Amino acid sequence: MVDIMLISMQDFLKTGSLGPVHLKMGRAEVERHLGQPEDWSAMLNQQRRPVIWKYGSIEIYFSDNEDVVAMIFIDDFAAPHHGVSQQLDFWLLKHRPSLIELQKELAANDITYTTAPVPGLADNVYLITAAGVHLQLAQEVDGMPRLVSCFIR
Repeated sequence: MVDIMLISMQDFLKTGSLGPVHLKMGRAEVERHLGQPEDWSAMLNQQRRPVIWKYGSIEIYFSDNEDVVAMIFIDDFAAPHHGVSQQLDFWLLKHRPSLIELQKELAANDITYTTAPVPGLADNVYLITAAGVHLQLAQEVDGMPRLVSCFIR
């Protein structure tokens, strides 16, 4: 049976868990909570299972040898969503906030973070929450860094 719940992006940033899904969770448990994926990758792991399960804009990556959650990744915050993604409250991230907007809201919601450069991408920066969630921002044409992805691994 699939759990019906509202998944809070604020909680994800604070805890590193996306609703009931967290790193090192087994594939069967992910399916129990989120149901069957809407799509999956063609790339297979050593167990001949898809490496990535997709639930709308949410991508769940499984490790190659243990078949447990290795990464939770989101890079589409505003597209129409189906299934599990309909239950996701993107909060401020829905509007691809600027670096300044994001820093202000994180502080207002007691979400601590550090900043770090993105290796190989000089115009990108990470805001990394205390829970280990990475918010990647890239410089836009107007010179304003904006959110492009969010992940934990």
